[in-house]
Amino acid sequence: MDFVFHQAAIPSVPRSIKDPRSSHEANITGTLSVLLAARDNNVRKVVYASSPSVYGDTPTLPKKEDMPPDPQSPYAITKLAGEYYCQAFREIYGLPTVCLRYFNVYGPRQDPNS
Repeated sequence: MDFVFHQAAIPSVPRSIKDPRSSHEANITGTLSVLLAARDNNVRKVVYASSPSVYGDTPTLPKKEDMPPDPQSPYAITKLAGEYYCQAFREIYGLPTVCLRYFNVYGPRQDPNS
């Protein structure tokens, strides 16, 4: 395996507020499992799906990568923890990682409840 695209998560802020444990298990423990498997199988790079929720509710636009994180929900905390895990695996184990903070995509098939 050359690359792993880790896109999985429980992506709901309201759900994470109602049930922070399941968000933690899926998003943090799941990310750790992906990184361990990648490390142990000599994967060349892991691409991790993070979230702009790590910025919090700052009104500053546009958002920039050098803005300090200010997670304000369990979901945001799980995504930031995943970024930190990626950074640690890069530093400690030499596993190349990249974290992408996807914003909502708008278009004809967008879920109006998202």
